[in-house]
Amino acid sequence: MVRRPILSESVPFFPLDKIAQLTLGDISTAFSYIIEANREGVDTDEVKSTLSTRTKEMALAIEEATAISRGDGINFAQTKARQSNHQEVEIGPIAQSAGYGDIDALQFCAAMRIFVLVVLVYKMIQTSTNTR
Repeated sequence: MVRRPILSESVPFFPLDKIAQLTLGDISTAFSYIIEANREGVDTDEVKSTLSTRTKEMALAIEEATAISRGDGINFAQTKARQSNHQEVEIGPIAQSAGYGDIDALQFCAAMRIFVLVVLVYKMIQTSTNTR
């Protein structure tokens, strides 16, 4: 089966009307989600249950788009679990010792695509407001 390069198609994989409703906080949540959801031992459904409806739809769109781009039978990159330092203090998921930047590349591209579209939508709104 031929893979569809859905992340680079001209039509966004997440609808523009939904992108227009996203806040920068929602985008931040998208990045947090794709970091946390792929960690060893993390229950993805439990992570999803903490998301708002809007961000859950975005997370599902990211998962679907990256699965299509990856192709059948290819799983996402599983990232390193949170670690504790020698004093048993938990080190956050983006700390150097826990694999700083440890993220699935396709999911990162998908989240970045949504981020760029949010910026463009806001810029278009700002431009149309200023020309009135």
